[in-house]
Amino acid sequence: MPRLFVGVDIPPACRERAAVVRHCLAGRLASDIRWTRPDSWHLTLKFLGDVPPERVDAVAAALAAVAFAPFAARLGGCGTFPPLAAASGRGRKRGQPPRVLWLGLDRGGDELARLASAVDEALAPLGFAPAATPHHPHLTLGRVRRAAPDPWFEALAACDAADARIGDWPEFTVDAFTLWRSDLMPDGARHRVIERFGGGG
Repeated sequence: MPRLFVGVDIPPACRERAAVVRHCLAGRLASDIRWTRPDSWHLTLKFLGDVPPERVDAVAAALAAVAFAPFAARLGGCGTFPPLAAASGRGRKRGQPPRVLWLGLDRGGDELARLASAVDEALAPLGFAPAATPHHPHLTLGRVRRAAPDPWFEALAACDAADARIGDWPEFTVDAFTLWRSDLMPDGARHRVIERFGGGG
């Protein structure tokens, strides 16, 4: 049964820049982290999970009806899920260790969230439940499998500082989104395009 998700592709220049950030984080953290591969990087709009093959055409037809105006986007800024606990006057609070390390958007986040909502609405009649929480546009850099007592705040701040010294991220236009199949492999997920919507087809 195919495992599907909907998302937005990112250009090669952004992948190269994101790889620098991932390398920066990897050099500062001792936790056991499964780092995602650059060829799998994307901005998720909706994860559908396992979908029976006979329903894939209906999913594609629903997505083809989603209309949106192209918009400019730009990556930038690291973060975690769950968010790191804020500092207090007595020192840093102890909270859950991060499970996901990500790159955010410093432009186009609101538009991407609206596109995710439109995808939600298009797929709801097919029985796919809308997102339970507000959409948070991001690119997943790594998933923490076993957390060590790492300096998470310092690592993120150091990578943001290094990123700022490099200069602005490349800006790109989001004029299409993609329905992907995700196959789980020993070295991570492999993504295959099922259909692309917008951008001339």
